[in-house]
Amino acid sequence: EKQSQLTRRMMRGLVLIIAAYLAAGSSDKMQPDAMALYPPNIVGKYHALVDHFTYGSEGRFPLRFMGTDCFATSARDPVLLYFGNEGEIEGFYNASGAMFELAEQINARVLFVEHRYYGESNPFGDESWSKENLKYLTIEQALADYSEFIVGLPDIIGCSSRLDPSSRLCDVVTFGGSYGGMLGAWHRYKYPHLTVGT
Repeated sequence: EKQSQLTRRMMRGLVLIIAAYLAAGSSDKMQPDAMALYPPNIVGKYHALVDHFTYGSEGRFPLRFMGTDCFATSARDPVLLYFGNEGEIEGFYNASGAMFELAEQINARVLFVEHRYYGESNPFGDESWSKENLKYLTIEQALADYSEFIVGLPDIIGCSSRLDPSSRLCDVVTFGGSYGGMLGAWHRYKYPHLTVGT
């Protein structure tokens, strides 16, 4: 008897949750996502090395990135760079509203770079997930991808440093969530000279 009462209450609760979800989905007052509020006007592919650690390695693959400079007022404004993790960058773009709010306050560019082997950033196309090719899916390779991308930013988006005008690098602050956040912390530890913070 007690078990069936509990089951009925749980079912009623589930029905209410589903009804609320469906009602919210049909509302024309839904919160717009970042893609709608801040459409990417910086979109491209950076050709990263497949293997950063083997001497003479020359194979490259397209590492996708997107972002906006709608808040930036000069080339010397900072770059807020999100390190992609296990998924396509559009999902992270839409789920990172705080970055856009911060960017508006400090006139920063917002960029998202996709993690190798995810989304459209597959080093070997359809063969990327074969046993032989998975050896390049490592944290070290991903960190090196992001480092190479950061070094290339002045040529990719035309930014420069306000903090050190003699530097060839841009003022970059990295972001990430979950695994992407760990990548940011590890990157700051391993490559502290490339960013101004994480």
